[in-house]
Amino acid sequence: RPRRDPFGDGFPLPSCRIHLDGLNPMAFRPHPDASPSARLCRRGRHWVRQVSPLVLLSALVGCSEAVPEPEVESPRRALGNITTTENLESCRGSRCFLFEVESPELREAATGEIVVSDPAGASRGTVVSFSGGAGTGLRGGPDIEAWIEAGFRVARVQWDANWWAGSSPSEGFAALACRPATVTDWVAEHLVDDGQPLCVEGGSGGAGQVAYGLTHYGLEDVVSLAVPWTGFWMGRIDLGCLDADRLNADLHYDERARRAIDYTYGFGPDEDGPCLRRDEAFRSAFAEASTAVDADLYHPDTMVWHILAGADAVGALGHGLSYYDAMLRAGSPLVRADVIQGAPHGLDEEGRARVRDVILRECVAR
Repeated sequence: RPRRDPFGDGFPLPSCRIHLDGLNPMAFRPHPDASPSARLCRRGRHWVRQVSPLVLLSALVGCSEAVPEPEVESPRRALGNITTTENLESCRGSRCFLFEVESPELREAATGEIVVSDPAGASRGTVVSFSGGAGTGLRGGPDIEAWIEAGFRVARVQWDANWWAGSSPSEGFAALACRPATVTDWVAEHLVDDGQPLCVEGGSGGAGQVAYGLTHYGLEDVVSLAVPWTGFWMGRIDLGCLDADRLNADLHYDERARRAIDYTYGFGPDEDGPCLRRDEAFRSAFAEASTAVDADLYHPDTMVWHILAGADAVGALGHGLSYYDAMLRAGSPLVRADVIQGAPHGLDEEGRARVRDVILRECVAR
């Protein structure tokens, strides 16, 4: 049975257990085929977010067979080495640190800046904030200001170049995510006061920077709350690139997404890489680079709150749900999800407020 969120919101609903009767989001009943071992549905998923403290409903229509899960190994990957230099000349916050990350699985180092904004008084915790896309922008907005005003130290991460730019067919998203995971680990060691929480958030490509730190780099050891929002293409890369079953259409990539995946393996924007070619030889590599396949999905002491866009038009909703579903099946007790009905990929005012409020309420030590 779905377990009610003790905070009054964000039901951790298992896949294939709830479906809608007609068009009334309040008329719902358990799906007759529900079982504790139900896996990600093969039918398209249609989510409804009722704006109240009562419900988050998943309308999972026509659930039948399971999406195939390949056998892959996913040992915890090693973090990289980071060197930092305080930026005293052009800091846009209270303190700024220029950094360089070298990763054991990557040919090239990556550089960027951590912009730290301290609260006026004593800190109640630290929030790491990642921007979307290539991560080369600096996250801003009223939610950042609200967190600082509420007493949080905010560390915004900006990359000098695309953090998921690969340089070899042996890399891929999971290997490249060593970069943001290493930065997050550095923040945990240097910018979090004793006994206080570290929380991470990011949207779209920023959600990937949040998720991989948990699924592949063991950051559950230091992160109290993770809020990946409107992410991403990386839930089931194997299915996005190779699957042809129309019942999994919400996980299939368009050409833009295929070229983005290939970019992580070192192929240029005009080159035909393994995802665009639907190269079966890469099936295991695609699975190992995903967030929802045999990754570390059990986080007993880390809350993970997904905030997804119900009208997402870039293909991120299905992959975000696959990651959420995999965490539920792994038994993570603190996983939550909201799907904001009608919201675009970048979220609307309601969705942004939701991100703000989850951090304000749930960024606590666990």
